[in-house]
Amino acid sequence: MKILFLSNASLTSGFIVGSHQLARQYILQGHDVIHVSSPVSILNILKGRVGLKKLYQSLFGKNTHTHWGFFDLIPFVPFPYGYFGFLDKIDDFFIKQTIKKYNKNGFDLVLVDQPLFHGVIKYLDSKKIVYRPTDIYSDMGGERFNLAEKKIIPLASVIIATNKIVLEKLSLKNSIKSFVIENGVDSEFFSSGKSYTEQRQGCVYIGAIDFRFDHEVLVRLAEKYSDIKFDIYGPCVIDVDNKIPNLNYYGPLSYFELPSMLKKYKVGLLPLNNHPANSGRSPMKLWEYYSSKLLVLRRGFGNKPLGPWDIIYNDCNDVFSSFEKAYFEEDSELILSETTRKDFSWDYISKEIISITVNSDQ
Repeated sequence: MKILFLSNASLTSGFIVGSHQLARQYILQGHDVIHVSSPVSILNILKGRVGLKKLYQSLFGKNTHTHWGFFDLIPFVPFPYGYFGFLDKIDDFFIKQTIKKYNKNGFDLVLVDQPLFHGVIKYLDSKKIVYRPTDIYSDMGGERFNLAEKKIIPLASVIIATNKIVLEKLSLKNSIKSFVIENGVDSEFFSSGKSYTEQRQGCVYIGAIDFRFDHEVLVRLAEKYSDIKFDIYGPCVIDVDNKIPNLNYYGPLSYFELPSMLKKYKVGLLPLNNHPANSGRSPMKLWEYYSSKLLVLRRGFGNKPLGPWDIIYNDCNDVFSSFEKAYFEEDSELILSETTRKDFSWDYISKEIISITVNSDQ
């Protein structure tokens, strides 16, 4: 099959997201895959919002990474994308030209997780279109995403959300076929890496440090458990005025450093605040921790634990008791001996999406 992804993030973003994992699986299965992410505009460059790596990638063509295997395209457009309807139409033309440069004969399947690309769809000869929302976009980027979703949904053959709440927020009509398939994990990758003979110690978080991140709960934990280290890795775009010696922010890691790094720690953290966008998160990070044999401590938002290794707290009132259950659990090795569920492997998820899409007309 010829498969196109219209996605939020390129490989240059520093984050590996679900569309990257799915694209890699389809490459391994023998499909032809092109991955297109949100475009770069002239204004983005003038305001310093684009890194040199992403700018180079956008200007000088595709990148086929040896691990991921797919074309990673970042269109270059004249205007900021998704803000002005009449200017978006000009940008859509540029995006179409970028795609047609590498595929002129259409696609068997288009997977869209960036709704702002709705205007590009009409230029593509596509047999099947899947809208795959991965977040509550209106809580992430405002009203323009509500408008974009209203335009992309009628074009889709099927809706496959990564979270039940994300799907409910779309308020779909009963006639639209919809499913929930959560993000998964490359368990083979996360169980690889250098093994450490020392006993696992400390807690770790790896990911975005933004408006959804709860720095205050980490301060409370670090102050109470001063002999335990709390190490935080990821790009930070919020103010974290930190004066606690056992709470450290280190900046981003390469994806390929993660398996060896995670093996040093005992507990993986997912410290989320009460921002509405957090209720739409998919458990991709949780399964990555799990595959690295970490117990997990996270805020639950009413969700049930994924297993005995997944320890949930509700707020600052019960975070200490939940932390002690996660960190001081004597039978942690026994808890982590449970086999990862097959339906959270990216191989299974990728095939399930194909199966649902093929049968969407029935």
